[in-house]
Amino acid sequence: MIIDTPLSRLDRQHRTNLMANYMPRSSAQVIMLCTDTELTPDLSDIIRPYVSRRFEIGAVGGGQRTEITVLDPEQDAQVLETTDAH
Repeated sequence: MIIDTPLSRLDRQHRTNLMANYMPRSSAQVIMLCTDTELTPDLSDIIRPYVSRRFEIGAVGGGQRTEITVLDPEQDAQVLETTDAH
């Protein structure tokens, strides 16, 4: 299942409920495409036990290229690898 901006129109309580109750049971494989304002540290902590991989995708070079950064799912800020995806 792929979900783009799953939390964008939800208030704080509904975001917490979705991450705590629905996401862990929704599917064996879920890809969430979240913005930096959607997936807050407290929500990240809720789903951390269920996350096997975490990536950050961003535009570089004036939007001409895409950079994909592999993050450690246990420590959000720790970068494991960065790839220029052109």
